[in-house]
Amino acid sequence: MTSLENEFHNVKKEHFSNKLDEYSQKVQRGDQFLKNERYLIKIEVEGCPFCGHDSVVEPKEIMTTATLEELPQYLRFINEPYWEHPSLNWVNQRDEEFCDNVPFEEKKWGIYKSVRILERIRGAN
Repeated sequence: MTSLENEFHNVKKEHFSNKLDEYSQKVQRGDQFLKNERYLIKIEVEGCPFCGHDSVVEPKEIMTTATLEELPQYLRFINEPYWEHPSLNWVNQRDEEFCDNVPFEEKKWGIYKSVRILERIRGAN
């Protein structure tokens, strides 16, 4: 390889490295935006007779906050039933073994009727 080809190769390599760094910074900025932007949301829940009318959740409204990153998790239950149980809480809800051991007959089924974004929470970036 001639010195001119070598120099061209190094410039091209440096240019690619700079573009990769720029891309990485933009991805990180996007991730932070999704994690930091918080919104007040209102969820309307209704029973879903997935397993009969005696195993449905009572209609209710839930007000909570969610980041843009969390929003798809809430939207998923607009067209997919979910279940509740009195012993289920925020600590054990992600524990697969616990959830697998809740008797099917004891589960109450629901589906989200709507998820409304009411407002951006002040103080969020």
